[in-house]
Amino acid sequence: MARTSLTSGDSTFNASQFNTAIITPGANTLVLMFVASARSAPGGATPTKPRASGNGLTWESIQTVTTGGDRRLTCFRAFGAAPTAGAVTIDFADQIQDLCAWSIFEYDGVNTTAGGVNAIGQSKSGSATGTTLTITLDTPSDPARNTAVGAIMLALNIELAQSITAGSGFVQIHQQNPNKLAGRGATLQTQDATAGNSGVNWTWNASEPAVGIVVEVKAAPVGGTDPGGTDPGGTNPGGTGSSTTDPVALAKHFEPVLFFDPAESHFPVDAKRYVEAAALWSAGPAFDDHNTWGGAPGASFPRNPLVPAGQLRAMPNEGGTHLGSKPEFVVADAAHERFLEFGGWKDNADPPNHEAAVTAATTNLYADRAKIVADQVGALDGARRWYHAEFFDSARLTRLFPAGAAPDLGALLKKQFTNPAMLCYYFFFPAHEQGVGADTCDTVDATEVSCHAGDWQCVALLLESDGSGVAAGYAPKFFGYTGLRPAPRADGSYAPYQFDAEDRVAMKVLPWRKGTDAAPVEPAVDGETHPRFFVARGSHSLYTGAGNQELDPYVNGAHPNKCGQLDSGEIVPPPPHETDDKLPADLVMVLTKTFGGGLLGTAWGFISAMVELIAGIEEFGGAAPADTSDTPNDDIVPTAANAGVVLAPGGVTVADGGPDPERWSTAQQFESNGRRYDFIVDRASQLWWPADDGQSGFRGRWGQRVQFDPLGRRSGPKFPDFVRMFLLAVASGETELGLDG
Repeated sequence: MARTSLTSGDSTFNASQFNTAIITPGANTLVLMFVASARSAPGGATPTKPRASGNGLTWESIQTVTTGGDRRLTCFRAFGAAPTAGAVTIDFADQIQDLCAWSIFEYDGVNTTAGGVNAIGQSKSGSATGTTLTITLDTPSDPARNTAVGAIMLALNIELAQSITAGSGFVQIHQQNPNKLAGRGATLQTQDATAGNSGVNWTWNASEPAVGIVVEVKAAPVGGTDPGGTDPGGTNPGGTGSSTTDPVALAKHFEPVLFFDPAESHFPVDAKRYVEAAALWSAGPAFDDHNTWGGAPGASFPRNPLVPAGQLRAMPNEGGTHLGSKPEFVVADAAHERFLEFGGWKDNADPPNHEAAVTAATTNLYADRAKIVADQVGALDGARRWYHAEFFDSARLTRLFPAGAAPDLGALLKKQFTNPAMLCYYFFFPAHEQGVGADTCDTVDATEVSCHAGDWQCVALLLESDGSGVAAGYAPKFFGYTGLRPAPRADGSYAPYQFDAEDRVAMKVLPWRKGTDAAPVEPAVDGETHPRFFVARGSHSLYTGAGNQELDPYVNGAHPNKCGQLDSGEIVPPPPHETDDKLPADLVMVLTKTFGGGLLGTAWGFISAMVELIAGIEEFGGAAPADTSDTPNDDIVPTAANAGVVLAPGGVTVADGGPDPERWSTAQQFESNGRRYDFIVDRASQLWWPADDGQSGFRGRWGQRVQFDPLGRRSGPKFPDFVRMFLLAVASGETELGLDG
């Protein structure tokens, strides 16, 4: 490999955005940029993680580390077949920086498999407060040919400037020394050597706080073999796609734009960080009875989770308790369920009382969404503005949906596709809000009837590939987007859709950008390939246009009644005791919800007295009552693109998205606090996803169970099978979607 310096520089001008000199990266080279920054002294806020754009490249942050509460060192990577000349823009959103320094260089002859993703073998960070720093890489996959690269930032508080000496065997690339008055400055130094020098070290003269980042740059494989590389899919049942397709490049090519309501409280986060922050609980039948949580019925209270909050780890060797360390952590069958709990519970008082534990006295009726919002600060730092992407190539789709199965979704794909593929974007929100009777009900039951912790949504693209494997060679034919089921059309029919296995979230499917005189071209796109979706407040349903939407979210007689006090449907708790005077099952539900379940532990005579008290209500007993279903609240959808937060791909102009849209912070091979974070889904190594065969991986709930919830409306959801939902929606609308020919 050969290294080429592109530029280095610094600025001490107070600003939130900095531009480098014009650079011209080479084709198919790995471009690295290290950025040292110090936020403006007043305020005390955590220094913002910068974003980078320019040169027609996607700049991914692979490592970032802070020191002193106000300084940050960040490493970016970029790779592309046809970069353009221009400056790189380093953006800190609206946070003013006192100073910023950068070092940019590139390597040719790198591993270009998976679109350059495998050019980085590993990354690590470290810190020191003296006059030396050493960060040791793991054993390189090819010590003789790979390169170790390191960057260090000194947070100068005493000396006006410090000269850094490169470690033994290393060659300095750049050294920048931005300095302001009153001794506030920094030194940024970069260096490299063969990866055989796995101990990357620096020395300097006077003690100062220091942080460093080191990466292993991998050379092009010899004979087409990638030592230590990853299988990007193909024959791997849990892999991420075709061996010739870069899932990162493909995901970035179609990366969506999301528009949020100004009053939105929850934004998409990294699901892995949520796992790390949550507690893992066990539950048994009946799953909505806290007597079955954390132990068998009859066990003493308080009940405890299998793994306490903050101690669960999604990957091995990252400290704490690994999700896969015991089979009991991921068991899922008719007698065993697992759920993640984040933020705890609350009762039905007004205002509610928070319940952090499960005791004999707690009601555990609802997920405490206010506490979920509060606990995201700290617990989910760095997790916001994140999505997960998963690629399904033709071979994997064939394995999942073989010809001849019922329904024969494989045959459906073959009707109009030669080389079909799917790309799914998964959005995880820490909580979901959904109520009924907004105009007629003023009760806790109506507000909370379908609210829960955890919320999965998806945008899916059904693609036709030209076989080249490059992102531009994939053409969308259909797209899907999830949310609550919309109200039927004027003729009483529904647009093609499919519910998940629990009838909670619906996947809606439309042809990609094929409008008619009666219907607009959908979805609208920015930058030619990036679809736009409006996100409903609280429910996070996705829509292709602005403005509130009427809903019909409940099916199979499962509509709430009497302002959310009655759960209609077949699944209701039995009466506490057998008596000659049968208590209507729906009345049991209203009593258990209204009184937090306490009545089920009291004498039957007291419940009978309550029945007599309200016996005059005509809905109970006698002839079948008239329909008293509650009216679902409309989805509150932004009225305009710039009404609230906008999440957009880096470098993509959103003309109506306001002056400063936020950018997705998703990254691949990003390391923080000794843990690695990837936005590309790999079910073979990432245990928090259910496996393709549905027999392993985490198949539990992504939010806490709650009491007296037989229809499962207020408990966290399981991860839906979005691909199957998409194809079933297509099958249900073959004629309308033009697939029946």
